[in-house]
Amino acid sequence: MNTTKIHKNNTALEIALSKSFNLHIKEVIESRISSEIDTIHMDFTNCHILDSEAVIFMYKWQKAGNKLMLQNPPEILFNIITILELDEDWNLHYIKSKE
Repeated sequence: MNTTKIHKNNTALEIALSKSFNLHIKEVIESRISSEIDTIHMDFTNCHILDSEAVIFMYKWQKAGNKLMLQNPPEILFNIITILELDEDWNLHYIKSKE
């Protein structure tokens, strides 16, 4: 069971991902986005799998001028960004708080 938690905090969504970030989770997140939301904080501490829908969602969100902050993104995300040649175009803001 995926226990992703989403909490609205003023103009931000705080998302604690669990297990995977896939099409279903993307749709759940999109259903929680309203016109006043301009920031998404995603905690990947317990998420190690993401698919192309996740990458596309994050890329489009930030490219639309919204704020995206990632905590503990999985290494595979950076590999995907490099493979898609987005590493020079996409300036990710993230923190790694786990060893």
